[in-house]
Amino acid sequence: MKRNSWFIISAIAVLFFITPPASAELTELGRDFSDALIINDTQKMNRLVITNKAEIPREVENILRAARLRGVSIEDKEALFHMGEKMARSYMENFGESALLKDVKRNRFESRLGELTETESLGGAHIIKIPLSNQAGPSHLFKPDNLLIKKGESVVWVNEDTHSHVFASMSVIGEGGIFAPSIEPGGSWKYRFKRAGEYYYICFIHKGMIGKITVK
Repeated sequence: MKRNSWFIISAIAVLFFITPPASAELTELGRDFSDALIINDTQKMNRLVITNKAEIPREVENILRAARLRGVSIEDKEALFHMGEKMARSYMENFGESALLKDVKRNRFESRLGELTETESLGGAHIIKIPLSNQAGPSHLFKPDNLLIKKGESVVWVNEDTHSHVFASMSVIGEGGIFAPSIEPGGSWKYRFKRAGEYYYICFIHKGMIGKITVK
């Protein structure tokens, strides 16, 4: 398929649907998939993926690269990740290969994190606070939400919020093992990391409350 870069000019979104960003530069294949995505034409999306199997991994990487560019708005970034995830999911469902979808989910998760942080350990333990919810700003978060530690060290989550929190690692995109019980206000929970790897975790109660721990 010939690949000429183009810019989406405008699109009418289906209700509850994320429209691809107007500023996203896409290939011809990306354009065709985007058009099908806008009207939620699943058959056409699957047909495009099947017909262009060899090109899909490169196409998804092109979409992820666009989403990671500096200056891309949050709305455009989410729309690009949504499109990349749809394409990768179709690829998995048609060919049984899940690595591409895992990569998209990992990139999407990391795009919502702060910068990687190193903190001093106290007796071999690092502290992650769950601060009091701020109704005027971001509500419910881990601080820091992107932490680097060494293998064998521990992390203590301290709940300074007025809400309980339950969180666990997402083994679908990283290491498993974290499964915190309900941490009540004023409470804490400690976990020792015995294995190196990347641990992505989410709170089951509060949508958008996410964190990552990289163990070296």
